[in-house]
Amino acid sequence: MNLINDMPPRLFPVNITPFDSRFRFAFPYPERIDLLPLARSLPGAKYHHESRFWSFSKWPELSHPIYRLINTERILIDPNILPEEFGLWEGFERVIRNRNYTARTYKSYMFWNRSFLRHCLCVPNFVTEKDLLDYQDYLIHKKAVKSRTVAALQSALLFYYKTVHAIHPNLHFPSIKKEKRLPEILNLDEVKLILNSPPSDKHKLILSVAYSAGLRVSEVVKIRISDIDFDRDVIQIKQAKGQKDRTAILSPRVKSDILSCIQNRKPSDWLFPSALNFKNHLSIRTAEKVFENAKKNCNINKKVSFHSLRHAFATHLYEKGIDIRIIQTLLGHESVRTTQIYTHVSKKKLSNVMSPYDDL
Repeated sequence: MNLINDMPPRLFPVNITPFDSRFRFAFPYPERIDLLPLARSLPGAKYHHESRFWSFSKWPELSHPIYRLINTERILIDPNILPEEFGLWEGFERVIRNRNYTARTYKSYMFWNRSFLRHCLCVPNFVTEKDLLDYQDYLIHKKAVKSRTVAALQSALLFYYKTVHAIHPNLHFPSIKKEKRLPEILNLDEVKLILNSPPSDKHKLILSVAYSAGLRVSEVVKIRISDIDFDRDVIQIKQAKGQKDRTAILSPRVKSDILSCIQNRKPSDWLFPSALNFKNHLSIRTAEKVFENAKKNCNINKKVSFHSLRHAFATHLYEKGIDIRIIQTLLGHESVRTTQIYTHVSKKKLSNVMSPYDDL
């Protein structure tokens, strides 16, 4: 089977030798003899007889005819090798900025659009609706991704192909049924073990602040000293998920630990500054690693993460009889339906229910 003659022109990176990284341009010959002058005009062009492709050493100027080929024909191309000047993401990034989307949204949208183009192997102008639907089908049936991942993919692709460039203004993805899974909840004893496990007082405080106020890991690491009202015992959480501000509670016990912490260190705006640079806050990954190490040291086998401290906070409040609406406010949930998940995982409420079997 002659692969060159069975496919359209291809542009891919290739390592010809361990010390020689170039780009590869392969096309069916002599069917596309019209591309021969184009191949010869590429910087450092060289033909490889055995493998039947042309290599070139660097991307030419934007005025070179190779870009006209990319824009007028559906060729197989890895979009990651295109130079920034090609403008593949220019409009995309501009709309992201104008809509004031978060860095996390930008990162997610960029990841999924890059992943799709690497799978599809063409530039967006030649992407068909079938390509988009096939990629979703590939992820669901070949990669067995979860519904939440599919939803993120759909949002990213709709944003690029429907909103930003209107390549497919009527694009519509079939809805996918979401899995309904309840989180595993740490009981009070397990929380106590985890909070006391880290050898460092700073690491203990990170976990204690997260649990005592029901915070996300991204919220914990971004707390500034100025966000803490020590007189009112509250923490101002600024521009959290959904770019919303809210007020969290400050435990008196945690307050005393915070005061001790900030009195015995170098000055910094952040409650949890980076060890490498006090001008920056602690990274999310570092905080997650603190939890993972604590869980491992306590030999807890539940499938829990840093976010489980937030789940535990809400569940334990509900078990204490705190109104679900107050818990909703503390967590910053837009809908009480999101908060009601904790009514399903509360063991204390279930333990008060007697089975009718016991009445027989």
